[in-house]
Amino acid sequence: MPKIKLSRLKKKVKKFLPKLNPYKWLLIPFSIALCIPVVNTFNTYWDNYIRSYVAENVVRIQTPRGGGTGFHITTKFATYILTNAHICDLSEDGNVWVEHNGSIVSKKILYNSDYSDLCLVEPVKYSGLSFGDSSYVGEKLKVLGHPKLQPLTLQEGEFIIASKVMIPERPIFSKEDKEKCSKPKQSIKTLTIEFFGAILQQEICVITFNGLFTSVVIYPGNSGSPLVDSWGRVKGLMAASNNETHWGVAVSLEDILSELKRYEQQN
Repeated sequence: MPKIKLSRLKKKVKKFLPKLNPYKWLLIPFSIALCIPVVNTFNTYWDNYIRSYVAENVVRIQTPRGGGTGFHITTKFATYILTNAHICDLSEDGNVWVEHNGSIVSKKILYNSDYSDLCLVEPVKYSGLSFGDSSYVGEKLKVLGHPKLQPLTLQEGEFIIASKVMIPERPIFSKEDKEKCSKPKQSIKTLTIEFFGAILQQEICVITFNGLFTSVVIYPGNSGSPLVDSWGRVKGLMAASNNETHWGVAVSLEDILSELKRYEQQN
């Protein structure tokens, strides 16, 4: 039986080989060499397309006491500008200034979350970015925002890990400060500092949320920027930078979807 099977295989090989001109094999490396620049050109075109698509949905947000970035996001029911709660907290009258395509308009804060570092603002346009899936370790990600309130800047990196995140919000100096630090996302922690040999303790109000750590280094002004994948789908909302590792920290997709659902159910 093995001999019969081998002979059949030989017949098939002999039948196939005469049809192939040996010189045609030389075309394979040349074909690959020609394909490489085509693929590179397509990748460049695709990256530029995704950048312009995401950029069209990104806005700059300003308040009397500071600002950051935001972006349009579309759900099943509506379109909103999504940014960080710590940016909306800087507003003095429940409104923020939104700059989009060179025009600046005042927009109302719709929802400032008590549970995560997330805020919804009235939109400037009627369509926005869509959501992606959960990230995986090593996934290539992009951030498009206004670092140090400069022109729109693209930064790239990778997803590293998902974890609970605690971000210092403000120091506690009085009973009134403690009362203000009472939202579900907030807690009071004691910070120990060594100052000229003396050990000092300072209570601070911190925000806790489900975070994504990325290798994208962000700066003041990047808060509220979209964290997107290579298809331009939203994976997170940039919120802070870890001073020790220099990793960028984003509010997770889980928290974003949960807070959008909470707001839409209430309204």
